[in-house]
Amino acid sequence: MLIKPSIDHLLEKVDSKYTLVIAAAQRGRQIRAQENSRKNEEKFANVNSNELKEVSVALKEIELDKIECHYKTSQEQLEDILNEKVNEEMAMFGQTDIDEEEPQGEVPEINAVKEQPA
Repeated sequence: MLIKPSIDHLLEKVDSKYTLVIAAAQRGRQIRAQENSRKNEEKFANVNSNELKEVSVALKEIELDKIECHYKTSQEQLEDILNEKVNEEMAMFGQTDIDEEEPQGEVPEINAVKEQPA
């Protein structure tokens, strides 16, 4: 049984196996969170065993260049930590977050799926 997309082809898209694994795992978590949110809104779970798993979808997105991977600088990492702390403090006082984006996790960071041209 061949694994698609192939690891060799995927490694052409990123700088290392480490980056590939982290990016696929992070994107897989994002996909799962989106699916769980959608299922909660619909009030039922539609399980289809023929669907691809989240990490498989993420690897396919990497293959199709729908995901952009880059390493955060030390300054970006520090800003993320400070934003998290500010958001925690604001949440304690019942205020909304100043940073509306979801936390991105560890480096390397993946950006949202690129928009497809119409």
